[in-house]
Amino acid sequence: MPEIEKRVELIENGINLNLFKKVKPKKVLKLIDGKINKSDRIILYPHRPDPSKGIYHSLKLLHKLKVKKKLDNLKLLIPHYIDEEITRDLESHYKNIIQKSEELGINENIIFHKWIPYELMPEYYSLGDLTLSIGNFIESFGSNVGLEFLACGTPVIMSLVGAQRYTLPKGIVPKVPYDDEKGIVELAYKILTKKNDHNNVKIREFIKSKFSHDKMLKRYEEVITNAKIIRPLEIKFVKPKIHSEPLILAPWACLTKFGIYNDYDYKYHQISKNLRRRLNKNTKLFLKEIKDIKIKREIMTLYEKGIFVIER
Repeated sequence: MPEIEKRVELIENGINLNLFKKVKPKKVLKLIDGKINKSDRIILYPHRPDPSKGIYHSLKLLHKLKVKKKLDNLKLLIPHYIDEEITRDLESHYKNIIQKSEELGINENIIFHKWIPYELMPEYYSLGDLTLSIGNFIESFGSNVGLEFLACGTPVIMSLVGAQRYTLPKGIVPKVPYDDEKGIVELAYKILTKKNDHNNVKIREFIKSKFSHDKMLKRYEEVITNAKIIRPLEIKFVKPKIHSEPLILAPWACLTKFGIYNDYDYKYHQISKNLRRRLNKNTKLFLKEIKDIKIKREIMTLYEKGIFVIER
């Protein structure tokens, strides 16, 4: 659909900075099922207890910080998902989390608490020293939660999956390849020991300029009130000319030190050193210019798997 770009409006999801700002936690403390001391280093896991949300990566991180990095007074806060009140489907998830935490010797460092209502989210966000968004679940908008945490002054570590790769620049939020255990530990240690360069004023200014709540509302109003009924787009199937057109990594793929990660099959694809060198030099590949048959076959295989696409 070559004309589809003319019919799509990009509106950045806005963050209400009047609501999401650093505040003193008060009411939210009553919902926390465990004692928190002033000296505690609070790590927040603001997700449901799903492996794709990074719960087991978070447990491993807590273990490494406690055992390898010798950090004390660590607390990992995990919410009981709101659906728990109407279904027992999540019981096994919590049992597995408890079992794993006992195996790792971190059960005393974990606090389960009630699901936090929306009006108390700024207090909850302000409670933490670090927030984790290190799973491989493809978050809508590149993690609204991450933006809200940052607006409240709490640093976030994000994995390089889905829209999290693009929503915020690296200078605003640290990002690591998915399942990069060592990288996550080092970043978390710097943040928890205040050795990172987190600048809350700079971050809030960036959010205000890029993700303005008022701007979002105005743009929705403009787009909706000026919408026109026009003819449906014609669907045309065109045979791809992969040998003459440039190939690029698909938006759902990411080159990392572990290989190329594909969001939709949730795994890394290993590549040759020669192909990695080419991708590091140029993001566009032209098959007609490549003499090496092995590289051509490798690219074709990845193209068939949806890792490479034709640039439009």
